[in-house]
Amino acid sequence: MSHMRSSHNYLILLLVSSASAFTLLAQQPAPATNTSAPQPTPTLLIQTDLDCTFTVDDGASVALLADVIKKMPIALGEHLITAVTADRKDQWKTVVNADKPVQKVVVIELQKVRAAREKGEREAAQLEQDIKTKKEQAEKDGGETRDKATLQNAIKQRQTEIEGQIVELRRQVRLEVVAAQADDDSAQQSRVNQAIASTQRTNIGMLAGIADNALATSSASSATAHRVRAAQLQSQIDDLNRQAASLDSGGPLLPMGAGEKIGTIGKIPGEDGVFNLGHGDFWGHHPGQLSVSPDRVQWVESGKPKHNLSLSCAQLEQAVYESGGSYVFLHIKGVGERDFDIQAPYTAAQVVDALSKACPSLERLRLVP
Repeated sequence: MSHMRSSHNYLILLLVSSASAFTLLAQQPAPATNTSAPQPTPTLLIQTDLDCTFTVDDGASVALLADVIKKMPIALGEHLITAVTADRKDQWKTVVNADKPVQKVVVIELQKVRAAREKGEREAAQLEQDIKTKKEQAEKDGGETRDKATLQNAIKQRQTEIEGQIVELRRQVRLEVVAAQADDDSAQQSRVNQAIASTQRTNIGMLAGIADNALATSSASSATAHRVRAAQLQSQIDDLNRQAASLDSGGPLLPMGAGEKIGTIGKIPGEDGVFNLGHGDFWGHHPGQLSVSPDRVQWVESGKPKHNLSLSCAQLEQAVYESGGSYVFLHIKGVGERDFDIQAPYTAAQVVDALSKACPSLERLRLVP
């Protein structure tokens, strides 16, 4: 009897333990399953009306034939798409805002760009021919009607104008030389201060040394800019002296502004080949000076000496602009594209005209708004 009660109690204990274990298993959470699906991304459908290569942002170039559709995924956000024809004469660009994971259609319209360029070239050629014809006719008529007394008076008047311009240019040269010397002195003093600061083994000394070094660099860059300007002014003085010598020896009396700088100083902005423009980057906008001559094309930027350029005409490949626009884009061999914003009183056409006169091989692309 006692043995049966013991077996009965054991059975009850076994049942209670099994029930507890089942309850614990039921309370445990089920293993998590990964239910997240891949997030959709925007897609571009790109088509062109001329054979070209295109890039998205700074990605690799992709060849695309006319009327062929190219499909490619892109990330969310704004993207710059640039296309250029096989002969590299025509360029097109646009910004696509992929703000939603949907399909965007982009049609590269290079035919319009090419038509505008060819029209501009035809107009330029016709204008050049018209100017040549009128000049030849004017020279012929002038040679037949101008008497000796009138010519002598005109020569004397021109010589007086040249002498006055030379005096003014020499004054400007002296000012630029003085400014360059002042910047040199400032740079030298900043270097001395930097050397003193570097001997101080403190954080303040290190910061002062960094500031003095930056000031020395900025002053040295400014001194260089003043010397460049002084050299350009001296070049104009030399040109005027040659013109005066030519008049003394019986040379031709050219009309004011006909390929000469006579009478333009302080009258026609940019006629001296110097333009006060601007250049912007991620960090902000910086003013600078673009100096154009057949020997060099130089850009000296205030506050950003690392952006300064000194280029030969062989490095300038193409200038893209709108006649009434506010920007000029220069394609520079070995540098890439550099944009300059035009500030009054200059125009984009004036800047590109000066570049074309100094560098006849420069390709001009005038955009039609």
